[in-house]
Amino acid sequence: MKNGVLTVISAGNDGPERSTISNFSPWSFAVAASTIDRKFFTKVQLGNSNIYEGVSINTFDLQNKMYPMIYGGDAASPNASRSSARYCNQNSLDQNLVKGKIVLCDKLSRGRGPFLAGAVGTVM
Repeated sequence: MKNGVLTVISAGNDGPERSTISNFSPWSFAVAASTIDRKFFTKVQLGNSNIYEGVSINTFDLQNKMYPMIYGGDAASPNASRSSARYCNQNSLDQNLVKGKIVLCDKLSRGRGPFLAGAVGTVM
């Protein structure tokens, strides 16, 4: 502000409790995320042609390309337990096993674990 510049950042709200923003600094004006009044529905088609519909945080056009799916518990990294990998915790998945695949996780999360391991997508 000293030079007439206001820095605004997205706060990454983990709420609804107090003090749950994840990106803050004393020189920035933090704006917390809010909710929206709609849902994005996405269909997932498995190799056996079964189609399942669920709620998604975003949708992508995969242009009819099929990707292999792997269960997180079957893709544990060498230094992680199967129980940690089944929840797709960060650093629990073996990059060699999940890269280019869709990972099935037993817990609803932000999907950071599979994303950082190179997965194409996540089903929770």
